[in-house]
Amino acid sequence: AQRLAFYREAFPAAAALAVCSVGCGDAEFANAEEMNGLCADGRYFVFRIKNMPWLKEIADPYTIRPAGRPPTEGYHKLIDLGWMEHQGWNQPLRIILCVEDGPDENGQLALTPRVFFLVTNVLPKIMTAFETLEFYRQRGTFEDRLGEWNAVVGAKLSARAFAENEATLLLAFTAFNFANLPRNELEGAKAASHDSPEP
Repeated sequence: AQRLAFYREAFPAAAALAVCSVGCGDAEFANAEEMNGLCADGRYFVFRIKNMPWLKEIADPYTIRPAGRPPTEGYHKLIDLGWMEHQGWNQPLRIILCVEDGPDENGQLALTPRVFFLVTNVLPKIMTAFETLEFYRQRGTFEDRLGEWNAVVGAKLSARAFAENEATLLLAFTAFNFANLPRNELEGAKAASHDSPEP
């Protein structure tokens, strides 16, 4: 209930800054109450689910490795299973099966591939299965940024007065945002160089 309330506060603020707002959450932050609430509000979301027993039989055929020597990069599959109904959901939701079966640092595959599901109400014409997975992975990037924040800026809010703590936090946010400006320029230039055709 608290997370749903947070989403309902965050979405209007995000709508003022973006053309399209999509909530994103890990397996610990995905339940029927939140998904039903966001659907009722007309808000988009992408949640990762580790284990959905009722989908196991559908997913199993996609996790079988073919006979013969595996390729160097392993097996990676992304299957849009379409819209499905489930007990507790007020409306059908879109299920995307993700099979990550890559080698470890020694080039060996694990005994079984890593399988998880993305549950979303985002239409395929807005985000393909691949775009949905890439969007979800940005969550990990944001967690890395938070780690950098703690390691590099690490504002200590130890003052007794609220105003002093607030000023320290705001100055730290400003410093971190300024530090991100050159990083964003470099990342944008790198992406542009990859997208440009070869001469």
